[in-house]
Amino acid sequence: MQYPGGKNSSFPTIINQIPPHDVYIEAFAGSGAILRMKRPAHVNVAIDIYTGSANALRSASPGAVVISGDAISLLPETVAGSGYPSEKVFIYADPPYLKKDIDGTPVRSSQRDIYEHEFCTVDQHRELIALLKPLGCMIMLSGYWSKLYADELADWRTVSYNSVTRSGRVAKEYLWMNYPEPVALHDYSFLGNGRTDRQRIKRKVARWTRRLETMPVLEKRVLLLAMENLK
Repeated sequence: MQYPGGKNSSFPTIINQIPPHDVYIEAFAGSGAILRMKRPAHVNVAIDIYTGSANALRSASPGAVVISGDAISLLPETVAGSGYPSEKVFIYADPPYLKKDIDGTPVRSSQRDIYEHEFCTVDQHRELIALLKPLGCMIMLSGYWSKLYADELADWRTVSYNSVTRSGRVAKEYLWMNYPEPVALHDYSFLGNGRTDRQRIKRKVARWTRRLETMPVLEKRVLLLAMENLK
């Protein structure tokens, strides 16, 4: 599923910043790349105002609840109605990026509308941030750097990474998170810095799994206990 601003190539970087959770909500879902690629949570919800995207996601992610509607109005009730404490809820918000910053400086390269439902003004993004802050959930927000985000989210953790736009241009994207660096992940499938590192880790896991499978039961248990004590 291709979509402007979709995370089909950068999903490993994003998934490697997501801690354990019971409820996953993807707002401004678009192609729902993170929803489709990460390990499902107990409850999975995608919200997108564009009916075409919502319909495509229903086919691509049959285990998720897909809502066609405005994330700004739907997020609070979706969190409250999840049936889980807010601290067990993770929200990934990937709205259309700002066109211009609070001082008028261009933020994204395309200043024309590229979505059927744009969400690109300072007032719209300020409203989104004001909505997210008091929800009490773990929240990750995607965007390009802007003074608006730097000011409004000064106490949130940030991670930057390079992505390739649809035009082939390399752009630096940012993740803003209201939680500390994870010491555990919801999904370890993409752990590693790039494909080569991920393969190295997978080979190491496979070697250790084979060794553990052939060990005497008590020796295996004492090793697992030692690893538990390293936490």
